[in-house]
Amino acid sequence: VNQDDRIKSGMTANIDIETDSRENIVIIPNRAVVSRDGEKIVRVLSGDTVSEVPVSIGIKGVGGLVEIVQGISEGEQVIVFINE
Repeated sequence: VNQDDRIKSGMTANIDIETDSRENIVIIPNRAVVSRDGEKIVRVLSGDTVSEVPVSIGIKGVGGLVEIVQGISEGEQVIVFINE
């Protein structure tokens, strides 16, 4: 076993482990996704109308973000919180 003299007993390291990477995807805050009757939905605002759209989610990312595989498109306004 070759020892690296730069590594000393008691040293620590901070690392990031990337398990997957995607490009050109739609991501939204996970808190915008609501589970209802076993289905994942997102509330979308179109003008003054709120509609509930079923979505399929993909991988969860850093900072509470989630990939939307199907259901909404880039540019749609997603409602994160409704004060009922």
